[in-house]
Amino acid sequence: MDLSPVVTKTRMDALWNGPKNSSISIEDYVVDMSSMLGKGGYGCVYIGTNSEVERIAAKTVNLAKTEKITNDLHKLMEMDHENIIKLFDIHHKIDNTLWIFMEYCQYGDLQRFFQGTNVNEQNMRTITMDIAKGVEYLHANHVIHRDIKPANILIANDTPLAKLADFDLSKFLEEGYDTSGMTTDVGTRYFKAPEFFQRDAQGRVSYHRNVDIYAAGLTYLAMVQRNKHLRPLIETPTDDDEKEEPIGRIIAERVRLKQDVRDVVDLELPVKPLKGDEDNNVAMGIKMLVQNMTCWKPQDRLSAREVVEELKTIGNSTKQVCFFLTSCVAEVSFCVWKCGKNQRLDIPDLKTRYHLIISGDAPYETAEQLGDQTV
Repeated sequence: MDLSPVVTKTRMDALWNGPKNSSISIEDYVVDMSSMLGKGGYGCVYIGTNSEVERIAAKTVNLAKTEKITNDLHKLMEMDHENIIKLFDIHHKIDNTLWIFMEYCQYGDLQRFFQGTNVNEQNMRTITMDIAKGVEYLHANHVIHRDIKPANILIANDTPLAKLADFDLSKFLEEGYDTSGMTTDVGTRYFKAPEFFQRDAQGRVSYHRNVDIYAAGLTYLAMVQRNKHLRPLIETPTDDDEKEEPIGRIIAERVRLKQDVRDVVDLELPVKPLKGDEDNNVAMGIKMLVQNMTCWKPQDRLSAREVVEELKTIGNSTKQVCFFLTSCVAEVSFCVWKCGKNQRLDIPDLKTRYHLIISGDAPYETAEQLGDQTV
């Protein structure tokens, strides 16, 4: 959901202390209709209170624009994780409106947090780790978010503690469902994975849950670069915004033309050097992690758990050297296989995620010929 206008923590407090005559009561909740925090395609979000006079967020949803939303919301209410926004209650109204009452995050979404806070590299790493933990929990509970982006990540406190929110486009699966068979084209254009731009003869897309890892990787990239995708789209998008090619589309086109895709995700750290990173270890670690989260082949992307573990190694030169050497050994293994021997080195200690394409040191055609083979 794109939120407008910009609401800082101070402005949120001002909204809360505003006129009270616009409040309405819904069951055990009171909603201040003058305190709109955001507006999206499915409804609006306001500030409210519960029966204990604690602040909550109240979202309206037009049921005419949704399908099966009630069942999905009941599943979401059962979830309990610190990096997933908590849903407290849902209520129907006779005008075909659904009210959703959920946890209130005083610092707003990630876009607003960056506008009003001096965010450092460690903050970015903490936020990305929270996103990955939230994704891991969702996937373990058979939910694919499908719209991870800065506007759908809320900041609960100044730690900062990040929480995934806005599940309007999420897919709630039954246990045992094959997650590789999703074909509905949803999500925000810039954060869509390459597979959304690759269609079969019938014009259909096909993807699985790793689209969440890709979007989380681009969100991390947006934080590090502090690019325009980290600011709210307050005004009507410009012609330049409309013409901008999503990274996923660029990658998909290069794959189609059998061109090199390694330099598409071009990571550039802020001009000001990172304090304490004289040897550039942190920059190298961030670049490697983003590349591993945004691989063009879904099966080559890190899992959410692996993202968390890799975030812990950023800045640790010893661990990063081990990562690099492991990738090099993986590449040698693939080269042996590629030379016509149809055999690869059997290295049981290597994690299967260190694929040739992840190492970023092999030509594109090698990865293409290898197909789905892994170490």
